[in-house]
Amino acid sequence: MSSTISPQVETVALDRLRQNLRTYREKVRTTGASFVISYREEPVAVFAPFVESENQEGKVVELSSSQFRDQLTDCWARLSAGKVDVYVINVYSRPFAIFRRVRPTDLEVSD
Repeated sequence: MSSTISPQVETVALDRLRQNLRTYREKVRTTGASFVISYREEPVAVFAPFVESENQEGKVVELSSSQFRDQLTDCWARLSAGKVDVYVINVYSRPFAIFRRVRPTDLEVSD
């Protein structure tokens, strides 16, 4: 079974992402893994590799990796409120990951 966002999809609590951001950042960067982020067991966001050809729709905000780490709670709150649709996270001015609202298709599982 696999998710539509990645064959390596895993659900991670927001607090766990915050505490272990370096680990998850490296997994996204090196293996292309995607994570569904949950808050109180409800899926709220996706942390996934940046794909150049993927159309980033809506309000997009770019942040450095350190800014994202420092503002993670605010980023999640702005996603939840619909003020931002996608965060593009950069390392050395190059995009490597996105943090966006979860979509119904992200939760579909196929055989």
